[in-house]
Amino acid sequence: MLASVVTGGTPTREEPAPQFIRGVLVDPSITSKRLDTLIETLGANAVVLRLSDSTDVEPWADAATAARKAGRAVYAWIDVARAPRLAFEHREWL
Repeated sequence: MLASVVTGGTPTREEPAPQFIRGVLVDPSITSKRLDTLIETLGANAVVLRLSDSTDVEPWADAATAARKAGRAVYAWIDVARAPRLAFEHREWL
């Protein structure tokens, strides 16, 4: 039933199953070992890294690299109310 709603009809063998994002929201200071454990435990196919006005570039880049090496998509999470400068300067991100 859900497949019918998502694909707009009855799925056939030729149609791929819809891909859902199952992300894990983490702080960029997370260690690679801890990130690998979370990904495996939760079955995540994406890593969502917090981004704020005070986020240092290096830990964020390191965490993004670790996630990509694990074959996971990387997304940024911006708490708009807590990162007004980012929200104002990068409206296209929101």
